[in-house]
Amino acid sequence: MQSQCQTPTIGGLPVKIKGYVPYLTAIAMLGAIALFMGWQWYATQEALLESQQKHNAREGGPPFLACSDLGVAELKTAGLSDPLADVIADLETRTDLVPFRPIGGGQTRIGAWLINCNWVLASVGDGHKTILAVLRYEVKDGKINWTVLAAEPDPATAGRP
Repeated sequence: MQSQCQTPTIGGLPVKIKGYVPYLTAIAMLGAIALFMGWQWYATQEALLESQQKHNAREGGPPFLACSDLGVAELKTAGLSDPLADVIADLETRTDLVPFRPIGGGQTRIGAWLINCNWVLASVGDGHKTILAVLRYEVKDGKINWTVLAAEPDPATAGRP
């Protein structure tokens, strides 16, 4: 007795799957990759949020947006005892990085926010005018080396006398 192979049907219409197996496999693999990448993105966002919440729980710590525990550990390995505070403290003493002349001999103040473990947004001003700057820093043997990536007058204070 000879067995006959029946063609699968969907809604009574014959469907030939054999030629579509590579396409269906590719679609399934792309779906799995997209699912995995979405999970990775979610896990990264959760880690950043947790890091930010840890920082916010610290009293008196410097403001920052996102520096992972691994990034903080790398900065400690590079020679900083309290990386976030050390970076901010070092920048606050470096009035030479961003060219700014205070009005009427006023005192230059620097405010800083760590964007991540390598970049800082700085506000340099005297209470009348302000310059906003984006800086990159690297740490070697406990010494922080700064590079100014961009610096421009803050539009909100540019027209003040």
